[in-house]
Amino acid sequence: MIREGPVGGGTLVLAALGAAVILALPAWGGGVRSEMDSLLEADREMSRRAGVVGLGAALVDHLGPGGVVLPADGHPIVGREALKALLRELPSNESAGPSAWSPLGGGLADAGDLGYTYGRFDRSASEGEWGYYVALWRRAPSGDWVLAFSRGLLDRRVDSESPEDVNLHRPLSADEHSLVTTERAFARHSVAHGMAAAFCEYMADSGLALAGSGPPQGRAVFCEGAGEEAPGTLAWEPIFTCVSRSGDLGYNFGPYEYDIPAGDHPARAFHGYFMTVWRRQADGQWRFLIDGGNQCSAPLAMPR
Repeated sequence: MIREGPVGGGTLVLAALGAAVILALPAWGGGVRSEMDSLLEADREMSRRAGVVGLGAALVDHLGPGGVVLPADGHPIVGREALKALLRELPSNESAGPSAWSPLGGGLADAGDLGYTYGRFDRSASEGEWGYYVALWRRAPSGDWVLAFSRGLLDRRVDSESPEDVNLHRPLSADEHSLVTTERAFARHSVAHGMAAAFCEYMADSGLALAGSGPPQGRAVFCEGAGEEAPGTLAWEPIFTCVSRSGDLGYNFGPYEYDIPAGDHPARAFHGYFMTVWRRQADGQWRFLIDGGNQCSAPLAMPR
């Protein structure tokens, strides 16, 4: 059953800064359509709430137990109390991020317990200044959708602390183990063959990579660059995983490091956190639908 697609089905065009990604995606069927409508409406409701009370309060209102907010710069913020504490430290005249955004599409697990939405928001009044976000949602016992993970909306640096309670320290289900194993294989492929080759290999045909600036990039961009020498080495390691009850949709997040060796410039290293949304394919293999991340100015050690 098709459970992915843009708002309204059909063809999705994401354009910014003179570039475009065009995805021809099918429309949803009737039952899935109504489920997707409820998921997209949850995203729109959070946007409307942000317009009334501000982004920070809207995120607090919608964040589920153990939910994670990934800022533009900083460690992941885990849970409502940690988010509220950080928001209290922001100067009253500074915004936490956009007060409105619009989902462009999303997808659902077959079990209906996990879904994701993605879209874009105005970063500034300047023409073309867009930001892109992705949100993971879990179905609460009440039937409402609650925010499980947000990347992109908290569009600023925050002085958050490195997460200590990572869920890979617990026993994993077979589906979770499969997804973590795939994530680690994806990372090893990147180190051995370059980021472009790894993204070409592990990205779904309809997948998107969300950059810190500029438009999302589709699989074709990475496949075209797969044979070129990579300017640096991108490595990462998952510290959190979540898979739907139906075992067909999941996501991971954790730290990454991007090392650029000395050449025309001194050697440089960049750090941050990644997040990847995965869909299990008909052949049983996982391929990612959305990849994104942030940067982290604070010290960050990769798990070994």
